[in-house]
Amino acid sequence: MPAGGSPIAGVPPPRLYVLPARKAPVAIVLRRGPSEWFHILRWHLDDPRLEPGAWLHGTLYPRRCSISPDGRLLAYFALTSRPPPWDAYDAVSRAPWLTALAAWHVGSTWTAGLAFADDGALLHARGDDPAPSHGRYPGPMRPLPPPSGAGRTPFDERDVANELRRGWTPADAGSPHVAAGAVIVLRRARPGTPGDALLLVHRGHRFGAPNVEGARIEYLLESDGEAVPLAGIVWADWDARGRLLVAGADGSIAIRHRAPHGWEVLWRHDLGGLAPDPQAPPEWATRW
Repeated sequence: MPAGGSPIAGVPPPRLYVLPARKAPVAIVLRRGPSEWFHILRWHLDDPRLEPGAWLHGTLYPRRCSISPDGRLLAYFALTSRPPPWDAYDAVSRAPWLTALAAWHVGSTWTAGLAFADDGALLHARGDDPAPSHGRYPGPMRPLPPPSGAGRTPFDERDVANELRRGWTPADAGSPHVAAGAVIVLRRARPGTPGDALLLVHRGHRFGAPNVEGARIEYLLESDGEAVPLAGIVWADWDARGRLLVAGADGSIAIRHRAPHGWEVLWRHDLGGLAPDPQAPPEWATRW
């Protein structure tokens, strides 16, 4: 059990979403639960452990969040009950904390959010005036590129924008491995082993269900021409070493590796049943 919370009996499993850094062995876990709370944790992958960070009484939109390539910064979109400009805003913080070192007032949920490019630049949809309404952003910034047309609508593509930036590529929605009705299918080969791959199948939206931002996402593991559904998995991706990172509907995260007779669990942690325990951020998280 990581610090930053204590167990509560009889509560539903939390909803989980993971943001792996592209150039460092770390990831950010966004955990929702209880329903009005989010908890941020840094997942160290080389020496598997969790570093607890901020608790937010409000709503984060995980598919509109992004981690910098080096894993140090978190861009996020938040909705709270606080007065403007903190009612709905984009911000950049030092992970795994949410202290806004730069923030942009949005005032509604009508935003694509912020994202980090491979070179570390902050991508925005602020037009010709990207200056923050709070704080400052010292790094390079440039506009978000337009949608590529990977989905039926820009909203479908927005749901998988993080995957597209991490190297997932559009796949044939008519594949025999994929049941009819998918709005987007993405594929990512296992690093160093092209015979293994993950398939992500986006089946549209069902708001009110325990999905992240309403997106109905399924995963399949493809090996030697066969594809097997990853039952009970709500998020999956490869790390740089070719290990399988997963988050489960049961509220757990795990690292699996390829063994002679299948995929074995190297490390697992249950994130269920944590009570909100907001703490002041460390001093280093309050400044650039």
